[in-house]
Amino acid sequence: MSEKLEPTEAQLDALMKADQTTPIVMVNLLKFRAKAVYEDGRDAGGISGAEAYGLYGQVAQKKIKSVGGSILWQSPREQLVVGTDKDDWDAVVLVRYPSRKAFLEMTSEADYREALPHRTAGLERTALIQCMDTGAVGN
Repeated sequence: MSEKLEPTEAQLDALMKADQTTPIVMVNLLKFRAKAVYEDGRDAGGISGAEAYGLYGQVAQKKIKSVGGSILWQSPREQLVVGTDKDDWDAVVLVRYPSRKAFLEMTSEADYREALPHRTAGLERTALIQCMDTGAVGN
């Protein structure tokens, strides 16, 4: 059974109905496939899921910047301290967007959408958690 890699209609509807002007941070939890698998049947050429996701990431990073966003932090997972096998993500990425509107505009742009097959080919599962941008936390 394949995991859901896109928002449900209800999730997307809630995002679209929320305040579109508030800055947000998206927490991306990523679990990569061992080998990339393209839904359209194209040959993945033996690349790993992480490599396929990297092809998507090259486009996504440019698009994030073009809408005024930025990657705040990213890291491969080092150790699962609390949780179950389902929580054993491969990487975590925090992305700040100036608004929900900017995020939604980015995801609707043609070149971003053209990169999505690489994302899907690379991911076994994912979670995208929208948080408020409360600003940097002091030390």
